[in-house]
Amino acid sequence: MDYVSAVTYNLGRVTGYSCDYAQAESLLIESLALEQALPKPSVGNLMKRWSELGRLNFDQGKFKESAAWLSQAMSELERLNVPADDPIGFARFLEDAALAFEKSSGVSQAATLRSRADVLRIANPQRSANFLPTYYRDVCVK
Repeated sequence: MDYVSAVTYNLGRVTGYSCDYAQAESLLIESLALEQALPKPSVGNLMKRWSELGRLNFDQGKFKESAAWLSQAMSELERLNVPADDPIGFARFLEDAALAFEKSSGVSQAATLRSRADVLRIANPQRSANFLPTYYRDVCVK
């Protein structure tokens, strides 16, 4: 059943990159439900789905939903020690989350997240991001 979750996730992403945001969101939510229904859901897969839903919701202007999805992913990213493994990629993630919070009236959370991103960048001046997401807004100009 884990392969169905993976295929649904990938189909959701591709559908989003073809600019059908509503169908993409539906598929990504379905892939999340499928992953959560597994006897042993993969934390990495859950984190990917939450992050993707956060980016997709942001690019639809659904900032409160975006912030909520990104918050779920952030907890797992921290638990998986991503800030140490990919500090610049995580700093970018924090900036994305900060923007979602800022646009959904979470100004104090946004400031805290930006400050954390700055600390990571300052502490790792020679590093570059291991992971750079593809944003729907970069592919779909509406």
